[in-house]
Amino acid sequence: MSDYSGKDLAAFFDAWVYTAGTPHFSIDSVHFADNTGQFIADIWLRQKYKGADYLADDNILEITFADSDFNFYTDTVHFSGESGHAVKEIPFLPQAAFLDLFEKICDASTENYRYFNTPQESKFTEAYFKVIIEEISDSALIRVGHHWVAPDSLKMEIPGLKLSPSRYWNIEGVLPDGFQAKGQFTYDLGNYLDNELIGSSNDSIVIMYRADRSMEWSEPLQTRYGSWDFGVVEVQDLQPGEYTLAVWDKQIVSVEGFSPESLYRIYPNPAKGEINIEFSHRGKYEIVIYDSLGTRIDMVKVHGKKQTWKSGEKFKSGNMVMMHIKQGNSTLGTEKVIILK
Repeated sequence: MSDYSGKDLAAFFDAWVYTAGTPHFSIDSVHFADNTGQFIADIWLRQKYKGADYLADDNILEITFADSDFNFYTDTVHFSGESGHAVKEIPFLPQAAFLDLFEKICDASTENYRYFNTPQESKFTEAYFKVIIEEISDSALIRVGHHWVAPDSLKMEIPGLKLSPSRYWNIEGVLPDGFQAKGQFTYDLGNYLDNELIGSSNDSIVIMYRADRSMEWSEPLQTRYGSWDFGVVEVQDLQPGEYTLAVWDKQIVSVEGFSPESLYRIYPNPAKGEINIEFSHRGKYEIVIYDSLGTRIDMVKVHGKKQTWKSGEKFKSGNMVMMHIKQGNSTLGTEKVIILK
């Protein structure tokens, strides 16, 4: 094939034939600029590899740009190794950039995109995902990617929290103003994707989210349906970005799942500066806050359903606080929350 094409295909055969496993490609970041009528895309790409300690060279990938009217423009990017970079001129101001939109390579990801213009539910079966569109003012393009490699790790390790070692999702698209949707992610101890993540009933399954790779993973508002080993996690406000399954070890951190029957919800956990406290019913509540040594440091009163507590500057990143939730003389529960900076 090299002789016939006149191109050196050794790197292609090394990656796709002679090495076990599969390359995985993704867009690390992309920035758009209008340079006096010339629209510029500055693109950074990344490579991981599923099944082997290896990185492919001489990769040729298609990047497709889309504007708000769903006009597409496709160009190619060439790179080797762990990362790549390219600057492209686009004939319009893009709203989104998609890697391999038309599924021309069989890398370690499964993506599908669809158009929507009415509220509805739609399953992305091959991506183990379901979208529930609640409000939509105009046509939307939604692309769901299921990536068969581990997500990026936490920027700072959090005691009791473990991210999936096997997979993550990416939600992207062209979304109109006012778009609102929920997203459902499946988990199953019985399949090989999650059996290295979920160990026992001490593991509380959650979804973690980040808008882009510059951000830390955090826990969005969510509801879990099912048992500790099989079910669905529903994210209440689906946003573009990356999602991954994770577990809290309940022997280390107490995690209160949010469901219609729950009395309260404390989130995010871990938290950066602000912790939201939300109750299922209006009432008068007290949240007494202790540090990890058991010293009382603050108390928050809630008259209604919601309140926010600000941790201030006295905590180091990774510190833990204990939050005792009370209503009158009754204790509703105790939660441990990790504070990040």
